[in-house]
Amino acid sequence: MGDLRQGPIRPNTAVLFTAVLLLLLADFVWSAEPPEGDREQGRRLFEEKGCIQCHVPSGKPKEIGPPLATLQRRQGLLELAGRLWNHAPAMQQEFAERGKAWPTLSTREMADLAAFLLARPGADPPGSETRGQVLLLKKGCLKCHAFFGEGAGVGPDLTRSSVYDSPLELATGVWDHAPKMRAKAEQLGTEYPRFEADEMVDLVAFLKASADRNKRPR
Repeated sequence: MGDLRQGPIRPNTAVLFTAVLLLLLADFVWSAEPPEGDREQGRRLFEEKGCIQCHVPSGKPKEIGPPLATLQRRQGLLELAGRLWNHAPAMQQEFAERGKAWPTLSTREMADLAAFLLARPGADPPGSETRGQVLLLKKGCLKCHAFFGEGAGVGPDLTRSSVYDSPLELATGVWDHAPKMRAKAEQLGTEYPRFEADEMVDLVAFLKASADRNKRPR
């Protein structure tokens, strides 16, 4: 029988082997991570809530919104919340033209829908409080909301909310709040804010830190 011992792995081979292993492990961790919701139930909700009428599966004629394959991508819950916020005005208009009411979602339903759209808890990158503070002003949030008890009182005080601890609850709140925010923005003559890249993540990071400071005894 020949010598079964192997010689030392060359540096280039070792680097390649490590890279491949890391990629495989990353994919395994993602697939092994238990989803927050039920993906099959999320698929049913996608149809029952009327989403499928505008966002069709691959192979079918495109309707109004981007195809389902575009919506289904690995993302965090806060990224999904930002995308829902951005597209709420167009979706609201489409529902109105079809004579349908804005579909409401419970936290459980949002969890299932998020699982169907491949949004995972904890998949968002760490947010930047510094950038979030800039976004608070840049997006015009204080035109409606108070902050540490000061500012406009149209909407709730952003430092007295507990949803920042739960991206799932925040995403649900965004879905329910966006149409009202759009109507209020039109009433006040202000621009409806939109979020790009990780801006929602950064804003929530700052708001969470601010809300945590507001809870401390003074």
